[in-house]
Amino acid sequence: MTKGARVEYNDPHLLNLPIGRWHQFDLASATLAETAPPEYDAVVIVIDRSRFPYEAILRAPALIVDTRNALHSRRFHGPHVVLA
Repeated sequence: MTKGARVEYNDPHLLNLPIGRWHQFDLASATLAETAPPEYDAVVIVIDRSRFPYEAILRAPALIVDTRNALHSRRFHGPHVVLA
């Protein structure tokens, strides 16, 4: 973020990021649309929530890094999806 990246996150259970031991990010949970988010260069899935619109996320043209196997477990696959 210090190099100019725009970062957003969405979590219905964590509406604002808490102050951490070494970092403080002034971020609030962004709205996650039911349509594909074309404005992102990458999407990183770090938590598996049943309320996320995974089909819409899969339609995004961006690189998707799935650290929780959320897409694969729902039988969603694509050439731009990377498991981590």
